[in-house]
Amino acid sequence: MHTLPNLLTPILALSAPFIVLIAGLIPTSWANQRPQLMARLNAIVAWAACFSALLAAIIHFFDGDRAWTLHSIKLPGDIGALSISIYINSVTVIMLLLVSFVGAIVTRYSRNYLDGDPNQGRFHKWLSLTLGTILTLIISGNMLMFWLAWISNSLCLHQLLTFYRERPAAVLAAHKKFIANRISDLSHLTAIFLIGSTLHSLEYADILHSMMSMQEPLPLALQWASVLIVLSAGLKSAQFPLHGWLIQVVEAPTPVSALLHAGIVNAGAFLIIRMSPIISYSEVALGILAVIGLTTLALASLVMLTQT
Repeated sequence: MHTLPNLLTPILALSAPFIVLIAGLIPTSWANQRPQLMARLNAIVAWAACFSALLAAIIHFFDGDRAWTLHSIKLPGDIGALSISIYINSVTVIMLLLVSFVGAIVTRYSRNYLDGDPNQGRFHKWLSLTLGTILTLIISGNMLMFWLAWISNSLCLHQLLTFYRERPAAVLAAHKKFIANRISDLSHLTAIFLIGSTLHSLEYADILHSMMSMQEPLPLALQWASVLIVLSAGLKSAQFPLHGWLIQVVEAPTPVSALLHAGIVNAGAFLIIRMSPIISYSEVALGILAVIGLTTLALASLVMLTQT
């Protein structure tokens, strides 16, 4: 049975994305008619989310890791359940605090950057939804909940990348990213069902427990799932060779580029960390991850040497 002190950390963690998402549900027409009010509201909820994340981090320091399920729907085929669940560990609270803080700074900067733009309200609406979905992804304790936040974040970000629809380069970058992310989504979803069919659970806490007690070699299904997770993360994080769209996002509003580089692109790395109990057992997946990472690093270093 969960007591109130035990529930305090999950409640604070859940409130961070919840209050930001509420602001993002405001209709576009209303937001555009009251851009200054929308900007102030965005700033308030972003800093409130950051404060909630800070309190959650402090309490976690004394309370330890927690997994909490609010509601679950059993899926057919004994692969587990789709649940609204929260998984709180050190990685969760660090990322929640970091991304919410960066989001609050970007939100405040956006208020001045877009001052006078006729679609300023629309921008703040989608900025809230983008920030809210990435915060939801961070606290997700269920793989399908994580995936839904993963794809929702991509779709919300697409609206920000195409904010200046009259700029062909911005639209082209958004379309490239859209295609890469849909491949990433499919790869990620396939991996989830492979894991669920093997371990019969989609909860991160259960997966960690199962992998810690596993004595036999990693099953073939989990080997494939590990490779698919690495592929999905690489596509999300704009790794070589599908990195071209990231260079072109400079055509989007500057706050979008800041939020993208500071938090959203790192969702791929966060996925790798979340799935590390499985990936760490797969030499093939680790090898592919190393090759992709080193190639991207080498290419970026060479490009940097040519810049003036």
